[in-house]
Amino acid sequence: MDGQLLLASKAPRRHDLRGIIHWRTDELARLNVPISLNTYAEARALLQQPWDVVIVATGGTPATPPFPGPAWSMTPGRPRRPATATGHVMVYDDHGGNQALDAVEALVRAGATVEIVTPERTLAPDIGSLTASGYVNSLAENGVAVTVLRRLHGVTRTPEGLEVELGVDGFEFREQRAFDAVVAEMGTDPVQKLYDELLDSSTNLGAVDLAELLAQEPQSDAQQRRSLPAVGNVWTPDFPRSGRHNRHPSAPRPRNSRSAAFVSHMTRFT
Repeated sequence: MDGQLLLASKAPRRHDLRGIIHWRTDELARLNVPISLNTYAEARALLQQPWDVVIVATGGTPATPPFPGPAWSMTPGRPRRPATATGHVMVYDDHGGNQALDAVEALVRAGATVEIVTPERTLAPDIGSLTASGYVNSLAENGVAVTVLRRLHGVTRTPEGLEVELGVDGFEFREQRAFDAVVAEMGTDPVQKLYDELLDSSTNLGAVDLAELLAQEPQSDAQQRRSLPAVGNVWTPDFPRSGRHNRHPSAPRPRNSRSAAFVSHMTRFT
């Protein structure tokens, strides 16, 4: 249960996230909600069953930098743990949340020498100041170098390791740096296959009336068969990385925004 929360809670400073998992599990038991684990949901099987509503929450897979280079190392469906990287490691944060900083702390505990690089003007802008201060103190105590305003443009394998090309947004400036490994936090790409396969068979064509949802009222199509809402990382109406809106072309434009990943989907160069 709660795969992303479970992964996030492995970071020592976020261990209390396990309380959310325990509460949700207890609530499902109290409400007598059946749970099917280790079960792969396929569109054909779902369409053969009399569901009134199918909520798709298939999450996402690790997004990788948009340039050629050494293959990103990950196992099917999930990345290799960042802590397996050793030596002089660059953590590239193009997401701005807890995830990259959790990876930095894991790498430091494993004995790596770490530098965190971000294209932002400040470190981890999506983290609140109180939480950020704990991370910053940890970086300082462990000698982690921080480099801001640098965009990752390329990684090339050399006999000595990896050569990283960094630049400044909007300018031609480029610099090359040498590292033993690169860990990148780029957010997620939505897993939309199941949603796309069910879309044409749904009555709402993937659109959710958020006003009715927030008012806790039935959706306008509730009397019809098989409504198809999508939630979580699979839902990306304006996320340019998805390459398309997560809705049927003829459906009304849904009034919501992409949800942020709860835990990093880390990728790394080897």
